[in-house]
Amino acid sequence: MRAYFFIKLSSLRDIKTFAFSLYIYNLKDKTYNLSLKANTPLTKDSYELLRYIEESKKGKIAVKLSQRMTYLATVGELEKIESKVIEKTKQKIEVLKEYENIIEEQRISEHIALPPLRSMVSKAIDKDDFLPIILRAQKEIMLFSIDIGHTVSLARHFAGVHLNKDNLTNRIVSLSYFFAKKLMIDKPSDLADLVCASFLANIGLTQISPNIIHGNHTEITADQREQYYKHVKFSRMFIEQSGIELSDTCKKLIDTHHEKYDGTGMPDQISQAGLNLSSEILEFISHIMEFSDGLITGEKTSLSSVVYMIDAGAGVNGLNINYSGRIRPHITSVLNL
Repeated sequence: MRAYFFIKLSSLRDIKTFAFSLYIYNLKDKTYNLSLKANTPLTKDSYELLRYIEESKKGKIAVKLSQRMTYLATVGELEKIESKVIEKTKQKIEVLKEYENIIEEQRISEHIALPPLRSMVSKAIDKDDFLPIILRAQKEIMLFSIDIGHTVSLARHFAGVHLNKDNLTNRIVSLSYFFAKKLMIDKPSDLADLVCASFLANIGLTQISPNIIHGNHTEITADQREQYYKHVKFSRMFIEQSGIELSDTCKKLIDTHHEKYDGTGMPDQISQAGLNLSSEILEFISHIMEFSDGLITGEKTSLSSVVYMIDAGAGVNGLNINYSGRIRPHITSVLNL
């Protein structure tokens, strides 16, 4: 999404000072550059330069979206807009300001060398501290356009509110996000589906006995296992009751986050034909993080060890080593994203 909208120089008429800044959009390199700061008089020379750029079609005059109401009021167009539209626009202003701040932070950070993600993952595993990776995912997700759809907007909201501390859910969200990018999933809408599913998939666990959740999953009975996987249905039920608007793809990811490509997953034994790549990614990342955290066997294990055991096909009780050709060749790459 552009954080700007275009205007015609003629719309300013004889107004020489205004409370919004003017930017020039360079058609050649697709960049926005400040031309005139807010409350700075528009001199004859500045006006002629803007007129030349506009008439020569070398660029366009732009104003930040968050200053749209100010612009409309200045040029006398605000009274022509319905009040309900004005209110809706005002509600978006804060979101737009936040978006613009993130864009500016990103522009500045581009000039500051960030450590390679690979070294960040290695340090996170060694120190058992994933916060730097989580915060990096937060910053990237917050840069998603705000006008693609509800699920993308929700992903930005979740990231902004929740991706600021180190916990199991945030580890799963951030690693799923970066692993998906590693496997060439790069559309914001697809990544947002995965992000939201990662956040929401296990909310149904609140309805499952803590003894089952925190017990050794390699020793629970068949009935307890069936009870555990009911959390998938509970998660969807809570989502439907809440009225949260999610894409169908995101809902399917939530439904299938414990399914396996060979049809041995839960709760519906869906095979690879019914799973997309994001489903497999979420199952894989959730599994290695939960196994590493001790939620499956009751004992914590280094994430690196878990990944290498899966890659080697080690017959360890409770460890899923059966992954499709879409995942298996890339298993160890999760350690050097």
